[in-house]
Amino acid sequence: YDSWQGKGSITIHCSDPFARLSEITLSNGKITDERLSSCYALRLKRAIFITTSTSGVAMVNENTAERIAFKTLPNSGTIKVEGDSILLGGQNIVPYIDYQVSTWKEFSIHYSDTLYLKNAKDPAYTIERLVL
Repeated sequence: YDSWQGKGSITIHCSDPFARLSEITLSNGKITDERLSSCYALRLKRAIFITTSTSGVAMVNENTAERIAFKTLPNSGTIKVEGDSILLGGQNIVPYIDYQVSTWKEFSIHYSDTLYLKNAKDPAYTIERLVL
């Protein structure tokens, strides 16, 4: 009997198993770039757009109906959605999210999805490509 000899197994959990390829920026909402078709997953890294109104502004995934929507905003300007922040001209506007219809943290995109804007224009979507 050897008290230093052990039996069993070790499981190593990786919280993010994906390798990242170069990011792709799209100026329209059609997620159809061929470079995106072979990826395991896509992640919306950043979205920038200009509001044309202070009410009813939204970014919508037409295929899944997921959206990031605002009832009212303090003013018009450039919105930047990135990570855990949503800024309007450098001001945090997360409190203005319409949480009854928004899926901000769960907003997802897939190859062949279409994103569109309500009461906003000139989008720039930066897509992160993930592979296993």
